[in-house]
Amino acid sequence: MTTTLLAPVPDTALSPVLAVRPSPARRPPATGCPIERRALRAGARDLAAALTGIALDDPCCRRRQRAVLASSATVVRTAGAVARRTGDGALGAARGAVTAATPVFAADVSAGAPALALAWTALADALDGVPAGGGHDHPSGELLRCEHRFRTAVGTALVAVPWFLDACSPRERRDLVLAAPRRLRLALRQGEDRWLARRDAVRAAAH
Repeated sequence: MTTTLLAPVPDTALSPVLAVRPSPARRPPATGCPIERRALRAGARDLAAALTGIALDDPCCRRRQRAVLASSATVVRTAGAVARRTGDGALGAARGAVTAATPVFAADVSAGAPALALAWTALADALDGVPAGGGHDHPSGELLRCEHRFRTAVGTALVAVPWFLDACSPRERRDLVLAAPRRLRLALRQGEDRWLARRDAVRAAAH
C-alpha cells in the first residue's frame, strides 16, 4: 500500500469563520484635523503676539523668556511634523526661519525679540494656510486617533494632551476625556496645570 502524505492545511482554510481578516485601521486625514490646526495656530499666534510686544518693550523676565523658548520649541517641532506630512514647503521654510532666529533671543531678549517676532508672525501665517481636512468629524475613536498623532508629533504627553484638549470645543473635550484610556487622563491631570502656567507666562502682557 502506498501512503500519500498530505501537506498540512492552515487552520484558517478549514472554515470561513476562522479566516477572519482584521479590518484596516482608519487613520486621520493626512492634512490633519481641525483640533490639531487650532492648537498649532493658537500656539503660533500666542508666540507672535508675545514677541511683538517684547520687541516693543513689554516686560520679559527670565521666567517669561524660558516659557517663550519652551513653547517655541514645542510648536516648532509639531509644525515640522505637519510640514513633513503635508509636504508644505512654505511651512517648512517659515519653521526654519524661527529656528534660525531663536538663539539670539535666547542669548539677549532685547536683541533677539524683533527678528523672532517677525519669524513667528510668518510661521503663524503659514499655519493659517494648512488645510484642516474639511468635513472631518470626530466620533470618539477618531478623536483618540487624532490626539495620538498629535501627541506623537509633540513628543511628550504632559504637553500634548493639555494642549490638544485646550483646542477642543466643550463637546470634543467631553467626548475625548470619556473615551480616553487611563494613561491619557493621567497625563492630563499631571500636565495641565504646568502647561497652562507656561501658556499664561508666554501671554503675560500680550493679552
